[in-house]
This record gives sequence, structure tokens and C-alpha cells, in this order.
Amino acid sequence: MEILGYVVARNMALVAVNAQHIATIGPDKFIIPNAKKAYLVRDNILLAMRGNPYKTTYIKKYLLKLAELNSITSFHSVREDINDVFNTAQSKISASIENIKKAIEELKRDDGHIDTREVEKRLDSQEEIELLRDITSSTLNNHNSFTIVSLFGHEEPEGIKIVHLVAIGSQISDVYKTDLPKDQVFLQFLDDTTKDNAQLQNDLVKQLTPFLPPGWENDERHVTKLLEQAKNVITIGINKLSPPNERPNIVFYELSVRTGFKFSEPEIKLVDIEYNYSKD
Repeated sequence: MEILGYVVARNMALVAVNAQHIATIGPDKFIIPNAKKAYLVRDNILLAMRGNPYKTTYIKKYLLKLAELNSITSFHSVREDINDVFNTAQSKISASIENIKKAIEELKRDDGHIDTREVEKRLDSQEEIELLRDITSSTLNNHNSFTIVSLFGHEEPEGIKIVHLVAIGSQISDVYKTDLPKDQVFLQFLDDTTKDNAQLQNDLVKQLTPFLPPGWENDERHVTKLLEQAKNVITIGINKLSPPNERPNIVFYELSVRTGFKFSEPEIKLVDIEYNYSKD
């Protein structure tokens, strides 16, 4: 199950992902227990991705190449780069889907077979072709057609910044969070279901409250205790949200005073999973 959990404050972030990767192709299922799903594009900027593995591979390679070329100057520059690349569609998603559905219905054979290459020839733009490929890939391989990119960054004086970007085809929208209160924490779980996690999040926040005495944000000892409790709380949440037959492999990325305000990598070795996604 694709899931992301985190506890953040203005000068602290603890981000957890389920490193277990399940690839389903037809009747076959492949499980990789220690897949790498989050990347440091700078020591103070963490990229975590869920959803369509072909598109996440493409986005990851794009951003890591920018990092290699020293072209990433700030958290905002990463956000702008992703928007520039993926928010180029000229039509609304609803209109694009209607166009795709019309082409599919016209080209569907009596036995239900559809040649997607012929469908692509009927589409009006590269954006619609990419949308078709995302939808087709998710149908064949049993994964989410959406791609969810989460960025966590720390820059002074604002502290922690978060942005979640949702992409399908060549269209992207984002939800941006910044200006966190210095003496409060924020807990959230994001998964690939439509379940309402609000009650679970509220219950787990209560387990963090005793670790927030007045002035905790200025005391490294209190911050350390809070971070350890946050690991316990996030682990409980991810296990409760995961299907009963799945045992998640939870790994953490931490940014705090004890890491020098740089994201730390998990202690266990993770395997990079590559899908050969191409825009062409």
C-alpha cells in the first residue's frame, strides 16, 4: 500500500514512507520489501512520491538530474520546475477524458479489444496522449493513475515548507503549506484510498500532546523525546491504515536540530526501483 505519514513543526520534520513496493502485472505479484520511495534533492529538501510508478520514475530522474547540475536553488525552485514541466495542458481534464472515451468507443472491436496506438492517433494533443497512457497503465498494472509528489523543505526564516502536487497526464495541481506555528506540531497520513483519516489523526495527535510542554521547541532534549514519540505514533497510524494482509516496512527521514537541519537517510539500505517511463 502506498502511504505517507509525517509529523512536522516549524523547525522539525519526521517523514515516514512504506518502503514495501508491490508490482502487479496481470495475475502476477512482485514484492520488493525495501524500495526507495523518497529522495534528497538537496540536503534540506526531501522528495517523496506515490502513485503511477512510470511517472514517478520520470519526475525523480528529472529532479535528481537538476540536483546533479546544481540547478536547484531553493524549495520554491523545485516546486516551480515541476509545475513548469507538468502543468502544460491546454484543455480541462474532463474535456480530455471525454475525447479519449469517444475515441475508445469508436475503435473498440466487438470482442472488446482496443488498440491504444490507434486511439492515440485520434487524440488532439500530447497532453491527451499522456493522460491515456496514465489511465491505461493503471488499468493494466493495478496501480493509481494519479502521481502524488510531496516536497518537504526547510529554509530560514520560514522553517518547514510542504507542498503536495497531484498529476495526471500533463496536468498538475498543488496544495501548499507554510508558516507553521513554532510551538505546534502537525500530523497527517496520506494514502491511496478514499478513507477519512481525520479521526485517526486526531486520536494520535493526543499521544503527542504530553511531549509539548511550554518552550519545548527551544529545548533539544524535548525535541528529541518528541521525535521518538512521533516515530511510535506514525508507526501505529501506518499499521492501522494498511490492509490486514500487508506488513509495511516503515522508514523515516528526519530533519531537526539534532541532524543539523538536514534530512537524514534511513539506516537500512533501500533499493532504487526504475520504471522506464518515456514521454515519447
